[in-house]
Amino acid sequence: MKVRVVADKRIFCLYVALNAMVYGGGNAGVVYSVRQRVWEWFGQQNLTLEPLKQFFAKYPEGNYYRFRDWALSHGEPPEFSEINDFWRRNNPKELDGFAELLRDFWVQTNLEQLWRDLSEDYLAVVGETQINGEIAAKQVQKYLRMKDMGIDELVIVPNLLENYNTGFGPKLGRVAYAILGPSENGFSVSRISHELLHSIINPLTEDYDKAKRSSLREYIIRAMVLRMNPDQSRHQELIIETYPQLDQFWGKLRDFEADGQPFDEYLRTWLPTIRLD
Repeated sequence: MKVRVVADKRIFCLYVALNAMVYGGGNAGVVYSVRQRVWEWFGQQNLTLEPLKQFFAKYPEGNYYRFRDWALSHGEPPEFSEINDFWRRNNPKELDGFAELLRDFWVQTNLEQLWRDLSEDYLAVVGETQINGEIAAKQVQKYLRMKDMGIDELVIVPNLLENYNTGFGPKLGRVAYAILGPSENGFSVSRISHELLHSIINPLTEDYDKAKRSSLREYIIRAMVLRMNPDQSRHQELIIETYPQLDQFWGKLRDFEADGQPFDEYLRTWLPTIRLD
């Protein structure tokens, strides 16, 4: 699996727009320095950009993943040309006109200059994250023992305009993404592993109860990350507060490790027996 860390101009443009219009406030009272600078920068602009603001208003915050997938399927600003047909095949009409709105936003607000001003902050995290990404990819491949995880490349995107401790793991074709906001521990191996695992576990659990599928995936992935990083005992205590049934997954993964089967084969037997309250 190839591992690549990028300071992604597309995600940068998208998140400047989101922060400027609908996605402020941070979380846990913490705001990363680069994000604070972007807020201050936009506060100095005398722009309303009402059409783009109205476009964002159609989508609740929980649906912002659509914008991320769209950005990853297009080229860099200001052109935002389509670079693969993934988006068109899966969302033929959704976000029509979005490229033009983002293109206007990029040009009118001179985001090229802001990107250059902040590029050193982004590049500073790329080197360390590359090392952690390679460790995470090897760790996950070794743990799962699967012949084909459906992934040729892992692309890690440090997103300095995101909330703290936030991550997303979309998969486009055979490319897995780990889009990670800042955290107190930086862009760590465990955080990268977590998002990479979503690109593997999500397709394997498509047949599970739709109402509980998201919870199931988090249980499996969080238990796996802890099994791969046994030194995180305090972290385990914190997770159990939110995921009280973690023990059953912890035990089953211990059995999987001793069993020797590839995880996709082991899961086929295990999945029908899982019951979530």
